[in-house]
Amino acid sequence: MACVPRSLLTVSSSLVECSLEERLETCRRLGAESLESPRRFWLREAGLLDWVRAPDEAFVGEMKAGDVSWFAGGLLNATWNAVDRHAVATPERTALVWARSEGDHVSWTFRELRQASARMAQVLLSHGVRWGDRVVAHLPETPTLAMLHLGCARIGAVPVAVPVRSTALLGRVLRVTRARVLVTANEAPTREGLVPLWKHVEELLGGLGRVESVLVERRTSAPVSLVYGRDQELGSALLRARPTCALRPCDGEDPLLLVGGSDEGPPMVHAQAGFLICAALALREAAGIGPGAHVLCTEGFSGPRVDVLWGTWVLGAALVFDERGDGPTRSRALGVTHLIGSRSALAAAGPGALGVSLDGSDAAVAPVWSAEGGGMLAARFGDLGGTPLFGVDPVLVDPAGRRASGPGAEGELCVKRSWPSQPRSLEQDHAGFVAQRLDRFPGLYRTGLHCRELSDGSIGLTRAAVPTASNVYPLEGPIGRA
Repeated sequence: MACVPRSLLTVSSSLVECSLEERLETCRRLGAESLESPRRFWLREAGLLDWVRAPDEAFVGEMKAGDVSWFAGGLLNATWNAVDRHAVATPERTALVWARSEGDHVSWTFRELRQASARMAQVLLSHGVRWGDRVVAHLPETPTLAMLHLGCARIGAVPVAVPVRSTALLGRVLRVTRARVLVTANEAPTREGLVPLWKHVEELLGGLGRVESVLVERRTSAPVSLVYGRDQELGSALLRARPTCALRPCDGEDPLLLVGGSDEGPPMVHAQAGFLICAALALREAAGIGPGAHVLCTEGFSGPRVDVLWGTWVLGAALVFDERGDGPTRSRALGVTHLIGSRSALAAAGPGALGVSLDGSDAAVAPVWSAEGGGMLAARFGDLGGTPLFGVDPVLVDPAGRRASGPGAEGELCVKRSWPSQPRSLEQDHAGFVAQRLDRFPGLYRTGLHCRELSDGSIGLTRAAVPTASNVYPLEGPIGRA
């Protein structure tokens, strides 16, 4: 796959060293530019990615109708941008650090991660997975989860990760997505003990005849009774697979992944290019992440937040997978430079890493995160103030639909115009997406987040208070500053 080379990954070392004042000023300047000259801004920032064919337009469509298209016509591959290009340029740079439940840790280079993702793609192809097919993951936080995201993106398949404790949600996701392939493990080590994944999956699959292939990772020594013709040990399949696999070019609007869902609704669909660009741009400018950084993200939906996962790798940084959930207390040994976590996680880590809040609590950088994995919507920088981030034109709205403004004003955070990482739809239910997110407040996109305007005019999260079927990164509240 021939790609148009870009060179914007060389700026990170200076960004990591920027002061909070400089980051705030840069984010304000770029945020204003993204609203004043959106086409010029986003076509320039598309240079964060390598393209097989660069897009001619940034946005085309009409948000109120749910007709949203960013970077359509441009061709790219997400796995090339996240791993393969770094494996070519800096093959021995660390890409992934797995903090195992046994207490030790294992590092993977970009070269090794490229080969592993290619093996996973070959295994998926051998089980009939093709472009656009949905693949469901029910896995512990191990490199296998990373391999699945990357392997799917390599061939244009669409992964959705379900948490290890959510068996009921797993059944719903399998039905809604009509997935024929499930990737799981025998057990999942957690801080509270072992979760018997295979036992739950066996009970569930009895009523789901559509699932044709189940790939099982043996994470522990617990026995697994495989069903002939349906189940396969993932480890042995990966060992037999070739460590290379062709990259499939995808349109900028092709689905990259699905995020979560709940017992009340289906997963949310995210598109390729806009998701990758916004995830990487926010991490680069707001948090100073770049090549050489080691990023630990706690309390994701299943593994790290998917926007952090993809954004970190697009920038050439390393991602720390925290299987046991005690990574913050081991952050120094793991080489963590950036910790994205809750108030308690940031406190446990101490001062050695730059703190980025997941829950709106005070930190060096305190973003308002999309509840559906679409990256940062706004950010505060210590006591210096805050700003909406790129492409986000925010407004607070009360339950009656009235605009709320002024210090102390509270309401649901809505966005006045489309931005590249805006979720595109609900899986198999676009009418439901329009009704849930766009119809109640015409001309606005509902984020499902309850926020407060602070004294400096910036936005602080109070809670994920608005019940929507796709709020999959739950946030405890109230947590905003007065």
